[in-house]
Order: sequence, then structure tokens, then C-alpha cells
Amino acid sequence: MATETRQDNGDGEAREPRLLVVRHHEGDGAGNWEQWLAEGGVRLDAVRAWEGEPLPERLTHDGLLVLGGAYLPDDDARAPWLPGTRALARQALGTGVPYFGICLGGQLLAHVAGGEVRGEHGTPEFGSVRLTLRPEAADDPLFHGLPAHPPAIENHVDAVTALPAGAHWLLSSADCP
Repeated sequence: MATETRQDNGDGEAREPRLLVVRHHEGDGAGNWEQWLAEGGVRLDAVRAWEGEPLPERLTHDGLLVLGGAYLPDDDARAPWLPGTRALARQALGTGVPYFGICLGGQLLAHVAGGEVRGEHGTPEFGSVRLTLRPEAADDPLFHGLPAHPPAIENHVDAVTALPAGAHWLLSSADCP
């Protein structure tokens, strides 16, 4: 399915939407998302935060993708770029810029929006995990149309234990709801 992704740059000229990607360690990457977004006409600007690449102070992109990492959202001592990442997440929330968080990125979103994240909580999940789509996902623009039990590759020991006000619980697994 093709989706129109061109944005008007304010002077009537169309431009490709840009997505800021925050990477937390060498082994991460946008994976399939990079290809899918490129096919949809979205340009990715990745920041290798663990290497000291600076994060922008202001979010001027059309979207924010925050990837996973072996940190908690407030683990500033081990990951000194996290305060800047949290600031970008707050800007996205405050301005309505689309935000997608994978693993740590989702935990960081929950954290800045007022939810709770706990380290080493519950049963760890590693490898291919069967997820369950909840009824709330039926109308979600990203998750609607997925099979009832999509598989996902998981690698985590931390968990969001309380959703922020206004958040919708869309997926769960047997060991990590």
C-alpha cells in the first residue's frame, strides 16, 4: 500500500519527511524500519549517541524514533546523552510530533510522560516471542490489521509497570504484559 509522505515545506514545495533516529549502542539500528520508511519516502537522520554524536537541542524533524539499549530511561551516569533524548521526547509529546520507541525508546517515552519503568522486573524475554494484540489496537493507525498474535524479537529484562495517563495498552506477551 502506498502512502503519500511528501510534506509541504511552507513555500508550496514538496519535501521528504525526516525522522530523527537516536541510537544507543553499536549493535542497534533501525533494522527493517529503515527499509520500510525509505520505501515510504521518509529520510532517516541517525545520531550515534553512544559515540558522542550530539543530539539536536530542538526537534525540527517530522518524527522521532528512539531505539533500544541496555539502560533505564534515567541512567544518565552510564548514558550521558539520555537527558537530551528525554528533552527531545518531551518536545515530541508537547508538539504532537510522532514518536516511536523500541525497547528503551518505549520505556523512555513512558518515563517522560509520567509512567513507571522498573529495572530487572518480571520475567526476562529473549528471542522470538508471541505477542497478543489487545482490542484497543484495532483502531490504532500503526497496529490495526496485524494478526492477533504477531511475533517479535525481544531482548529485555526491564519493564514499563505503569502506563502514563492517556496511554493505550496495545500489545502484551505471556511473560511481560
